[in-house]
Amino acid sequence: MRRGRVRDRRQGRSPARKSPASRAAASLAAAKRGTLSAAKRGTLPATALRVRGVDPKNAAAFVQTGHMVHRAALPNGLCVITVPQPQLHSASVAVLVKVGSRHENTRENGLSHLLEHMLFRGSQRYPSAYTLNRAIEELGGTLHGATHADFTLFEVTLPPGNVQNGIEILGELFAHPSFTELTVEKRIVREEILEYLDDQGREVDPDNLSRQLMFGSHPLGMTITGSLENVEAFEVRDLHAHMRRHYVASNMVLCVAGAVDERAVLRSALAHFGGLPTGAPSVALPAPPHRSSDRLRAVASQGSQTDV
Repeated sequence: MRRGRVRDRRQGRSPARKSPASRAAASLAAAKRGTLSAAKRGTLPATALRVRGVDPKNAAAFVQTGHMVHRAALPNGLCVITVPQPQLHSASVAVLVKVGSRHENTRENGLSHLLEHMLFRGSQRYPSAYTLNRAIEELGGTLHGATHADFTLFEVTLPPGNVQNGIEILGELFAHPSFTELTVEKRIVREEILEYLDDQGREVDPDNLSRQLMFGSHPLGMTITGSLENVEAFEVRDLHAHMRRHYVASNMVLCVAGAVDERAVLRSALAHFGGLPTGAPSVALPAPPHRSSDRLRAVASQGSQTDV
């Protein structure tokens, strides 16, 4: 998981005359403020946002977000979100699955994370991690995945002209995973888990420690990676069972953003994701009651850095 954020600080600028771009941005912001109430009432003039090609029927959504968001559903229940941004020179295809460590029990803890890793091992059409990554790179794209407490993300970023290929590749991974080289991937996950432990095998990762302190034995208090023992015990049949239960159309969202056409995205989504079973959304235990008492835990470590 990515941690931290990058801030762009621009200081010390004199109040010089605004550039044409900044004046245009200010005018657009003023137009948004002035038309928000009209958009909500459905009385926005047809010419108000013509410069951006906005349908007056969707003006309220545009005014609130600054771009159009198209939502649709395939016959199997898969939610498809398209965000056309014609000014961009790239596009992103992301699949979000509502499953993470929060949806696991003690024995399953770490299975969602291992499954995310294993899906990048390939499929029937791309039988190895090498062939899969080469197919992505030949499209000028990059492949990214991440497991969180309550969802798992798979994302391909590539040129807009190759979006249909990106959708096809992701659809292939979910429809026909190969789950090869499990032992190799377990070693990779093992190294990831060891990064969070010190030389004595103690947990020193502040995120994991915070979860344990806040949520205790609740699934929200478990680590995303699971324990070394759990990962070693998982078998291919566990991956298939987890996928059948959670990787279903009603529990997934396909989102495509960039210089893309909504109708073309829907056609590709239907072709490559339309065969997924509908299934049922994943259900997680409610969060434990809020505790008002102070909680503090300090772990002394011989490492060269201190994390707070």
